[in-house]
Amino acid sequence: MWRHTVVTSMLVAAQLHGVAAAERGVKCRFSNITTRIHMERAVEGAMLRLRDANCQQVLQDFSDRDGVLLQGVLDRDWESAADFIAALTFVDGSQTRQCQSRQDIAAFTAPGLHTIFICGDRFVQNYSNQPKAAEMLVIHEALHALGLGENPPSSREITARVTRRCT
Repeated sequence: MWRHTVVTSMLVAAQLHGVAAAERGVKCRFSNITTRIHMERAVEGAMLRLRDANCQQVLQDFSDRDGVLLQGVLDRDWESAADFIAALTFVDGSQTRQCQSRQDIAAFTAPGLHTIFICGDRFVQNYSNQPKAAEMLVIHEALHALGLGENPPSSREITARVTRRCT
């Protein structure tokens, strides 16, 4: 009986968290509830961080492939960086070639794509106890979704800049 009550309470709490996240516009599509909760928290944290003027400066640090500052891309199409992140969709990419073949990535997207693929189990394993790092990952991928390419700048360079600006 006790175990049933604890499990039921955990499921209800997870469902309530999911409803609250959905009301805030966070779109995380994961069948694994643990991954979904960690991802929703990371997205919400990234949205909060991007309300800070220092963190917003990262949008001035990078350009899209046409040379337009990411801040300009954002200003053209969105009210704020938080609104842009709320419009992104985070999905389980565990079965993709990238997640299957590369142990060094936990998330990926293509420049301009508004879907962020998350290597579910790897994300939880690497970031569940590092919420700040998870938020930096979300911001990093959001920069790609705004149009930032890679190599150059390297993935490490992007993450370092995001971490400097947003912590």
